[in-house]
Amino acid sequence: MTLNNINTTSNRDLALDLFRAFGIFCMIVGHIGFGAKVDHFIHAFHMPLFFFVSGIFFNSKKSFESFMINKTKKILIPYFSFATFYYIVWLIADSSNSLWYFPLKYLLWNNSVGAGSGMPYAGALWFLTAFFVANIIYFGIRVFVKYSSLQFITVLLCVLIGTLLPLVLQFRLPYTIDAGMIGVGFMYCGYLSKKSNQYEKLTNLSLPILIFMSVALVLLVFFNGYVNMRMGTYSNVILFWINALGCIIVGINLCKLVAYKMEKLSYPVLSWISIMGRDSLIFLCVNEFIILILRKTIVFGNRIILHVIYLVLTILICYLINYVIQNTKLKMFIGKY
Repeated sequence: MTLNNINTTSNRDLALDLFRAFGIFCMIVGHIGFGAKVDHFIHAFHMPLFFFVSGIFFNSKKSFESFMINKTKKILIPYFSFATFYYIVWLIADSSNSLWYFPLKYLLWNNSVGAGSGMPYAGALWFLTAFFVANIIYFGIRVFVKYSSLQFITVLLCVLIGTLLPLVLQFRLPYTIDAGMIGVGFMYCGYLSKKSNQYEKLTNLSLPILIFMSVALVLLVFFNGYVNMRMGTYSNVILFWINALGCIIVGINLCKLVAYKMEKLSYPVLSWISIMGRDSLIFLCVNEFIILILRKTIVFGNRIILHVIYLVLTILICYLINYVIQNTKLKMFIGKY
């Protein structure tokens, strides 16, 4: 069975949209909190996958000016739009015990702290600035470093610096720059897999190989310590990269299998689910705020059942908010005019 013909009628890769949707699902699960083991597992790969997929589609043919304008519209405008919104909400509803400027130093500088530790309501916004940094650095490497061997060395140095900085410095760099430098490595891997024509081989693995890799990766993920890109924590760095890239490869393969089956059985359902991947930015920016509201309004019942209710309602409300933003003038706040 070949999966290469998935989505031949669309210029989007539904399998990769489905994969990004899975990443967003994992992020929401992590924010709700389904236990330490679930948190440990999903943090091994769920943020690296977005950098990897971005590398697959990376285009360095634009001028630096047009590239900067594009990324500012798509990444920085949403960051500052949602940061401003959450700051205003915080001022109105939750600032009585703090100075009015308290969250600003986190929103405008050290956004690597989580929600509740300085970033009001949406700690996940750190990813946007890290993603912006990774895009700018990788664009520079692609344009100004001409030889592939030198590109590899430059990316490797970037990743090493990003890994060591949180260990050496007594403070975090602004806008999660070090996490963005790690992201450059994953973008390079995604780009290289596509450019070297290895992508089709890597994403069409046989079922026995997928089962073997899945079991091995689960063991390796838990053998390694806790990983968190936002915090600059990678435990064993070599295992971190093996686990992240391995889980990404397995994840894309499984999403291609699911997409293949669902396209045959129910294309509308597949298309609806893939929206969460296609419009992942909005889901990323609003899910923690929704979870906070749900925790304050729905407080009864068994803990596991309650968390499942939070998960389902958060996803549904995210879809609703995404629909409203995408189809009204509010889309200007995510860089669409």
